[in-house]
Amino acid sequence: MDLQIDKELEVDVLRLVSSGRYRTPEEVVSAAIQLLTEQEARKEARLLALRKEIEIGLTQALNGEGEEFSAVQFVAEAKARFESKGTSKKGADGIS
Repeated sequence: MDLQIDKELEVDVLRLVSSGRYRTPEEVVSAAIQLLTEQEARKEARLLALRKEIEIGLTQALNGEGEEFSAVQFVAEAKARFESKGTSKKGADGIS
């Protein structure tokens, strides 16, 4: 396979080779593709887990097992937790 990359990426590849960490540009590209493949697999696993959790939640809701939820109350509670964490780390002068 013959690849064409833009100059900016080429500079990065050549820098990595010249650093001695990689012997050839092909090794750099292989490592990059491996990292991308691993990243995509992690994303897919997270997406599948999220879909499973959504399915469980929908099933529970349809079976009447859910709890009443208020988005307004949730946001207010989250904001209060965030604000209490922010102020607890500050000194008397309000500076962290």
